[in-house]
Amino acid sequence: MTGGEIRAFIAVRPGPGIKEAATHAISRLAGGGEPVKWVEADNLHLTLAFLGNIASESVTAARRALTAAAREESGFTLRTGKLGAFPSSQRPRVLWLGFSAGSQELKHLATAIRWELETAGLGYDPKAFRPHLTLGRVKGDSRGQCWLELDGISVSGEDFVDTVCLFRSVLTSQGPIYTVLHEARLGEGSRTQTSMV
Repeated sequence: MTGGEIRAFIAVRPGPGIKEAATHAISRLAGGGEPVKWVEADNLHLTLAFLGNIASESVTAARRALTAAAREESGFTLRTGKLGAFPSSQRPRVLWLGFSAGSQELKHLATAIRWELETAGLGYDPKAFRPHLTLGRVKGDSRGQCWLELDGISVSGEDFVDTVCLFRSVLTSQGPIYTVLHEARLGEGSRTQTSMV
């Protein structure tokens, strides 16, 4: 792959259990009628490292970094927990689903991946990693009462995480299009894919 730049990130794709829990949560929250851009079910992902725009020639290095990090990690159970909002439920900008199990493993995986990216000379968004699954982004200044109840809501869903992916992101007027450029299996090396998400 040569020429130009691509927008890229590394993330875990939720399995059917967590995806179902997330879509259930979205359906419940969307009933409040607040102005929110909800994430499409097929686009749900847990970002571990956002690379931003990188040269196409750097994709190979990113694949190798992901493979190296994944090889040293083990698969783990990820279980959903409470809903929340960034920066707070009083002034929400991002609505998310947290985890009651697997957060420490996600943090460890994100740290390993970021270390390998640095070693490869690849940059990424240095913002501290906070394990969560983004459900939607609030449009405008919404302070609806429904968000004040987020802290008390839990959603049940569970999956076993054994792969992590390098994605290409293309922004369109209809929403982002994500393409899996590479998939690495935790503890077992990797394989390359070109499927659409």
